[in-house]
Amino acid sequence: MAKEAKVKVLHQDKETLCKILEVDVIGKRILTPIKTINLSYINPQIPIKTNINLLGEIYKTLDKKKLNKLVNDTDEQIKFNNELNTLIRKAQLLNIPVIMFIPTLETIKISDKEIEFILATQEYYSDFYIVPSIKRAGKLVKEGLEIDEYLNFIKKFIELLESFKEKPLMGLIPMTLPFIGQLVKFYLKHNITAYCLDFDGRASTSLIQNISQLQRTLKNIDVFLHATNMNIGRPLKRAPVIPAKDVLSYGFGIDSLGENHLPPRIPEEARRRLGGPRIEEVKNLRIFNKEDYGYYKIQDKNTLRKIYPPDTNINLELLLDKSTHRRRTAQSMFNAEQISIETNRLKEVIKEKEVAKYLKKKEYIKEEFKKITKIKKDLTKPRPLTEYL
Repeated sequence: MAKEAKVKVLHQDKETLCKILEVDVIGKRILTPIKTINLSYINPQIPIKTNINLLGEIYKTLDKKKLNKLVNDTDEQIKFNNELNTLIRKAQLLNIPVIMFIPTLETIKISDKEIEFILATQEYYSDFYIVPSIKRAGKLVKEGLEIDEYLNFIKKFIELLESFKEKPLMGLIPMTLPFIGQLVKFYLKHNITAYCLDFDGRASTSLIQNISQLQRTLKNIDVFLHATNMNIGRPLKRAPVIPAKDVLSYGFGIDSLGENHLPPRIPEEARRRLGGPRIEEVKNLRIFNKEDYGYYKIQDKNTLRKIYPPDTNINLELLLDKSTHRRRTAQSMFNAEQISIETNRLKEVIKEKEVAKYLKKKEYIKEEFKKITKIKKDLTKPRPLTEYL
């Protein structure tokens, strides 16, 4: 059974949408802005600071075949639950208080029994019931998905939720959909105060109009906004440093920053040059530097030493490990750790209402920063969309 997440704004910045929220999730209190880590990244052999604030994210793609197996095959259920239990134990290692299980579907044409399986999973493995996301939602709209069809699916999800244990419901908003305003208004009628925004592997600044529409619809309403599948920028660029557009999104009103679970979109020219998709080679993580809000491409120890911070628990050698898997895991945990430390800095800056002054000093986001002040002004004074381009 759904209930509201209790959300209270404690502090609001004057020039951006940065804010400090107090969120009560079935008795668990969290303060934003906050970083959310993909629980599958956590590795006990890679130490991370335990005195930082993190939320947990479990992201599972459930296609029709997978769902059917889970519903009808007990052995598949046991295997699935064992995986989730492992992730929960990882969360306990870092004292993570709130966990979000985000299911992603390839179609909304699923049975009531399959929806109930998702709800039952969230009942045991999530602190929120979360409306399933849709993989590549924008593409489905181009193929004929209409707002009424999507809303009917959400209505069914909410109806079936009534027989489950009471906890908050989180509305899911695919940020690539053209009817975001209608979707948010529908959720508001159901008293939803928490939202998961699925950016579909895009950077927040590439969807600025949709973010503006979202914030205009939610104006003067206290809600908790969690972002998932947000890109850090354009990792395929050859530039040694790129702007940390994901971290900048706190200025757009994002309260909790999750992970990007989607493989990169590879341009056809690059695909041919690589001789195939070869995702492992293309998806090369970068290191976040909280001093200048840049993501650095690390190719050698000397480059890493220049930005290696004194407040990390992760050994420098792990960030350069010869094993691609261990290196990427260490880099993912490092970025989560450093962004979390930065959210604590942001809380202090927000209290002083000095976010603009603080962020203007960050070298790699000076140009992008202008967009977060514009979107704040947009809520009080309409501006032409060309200003965001």
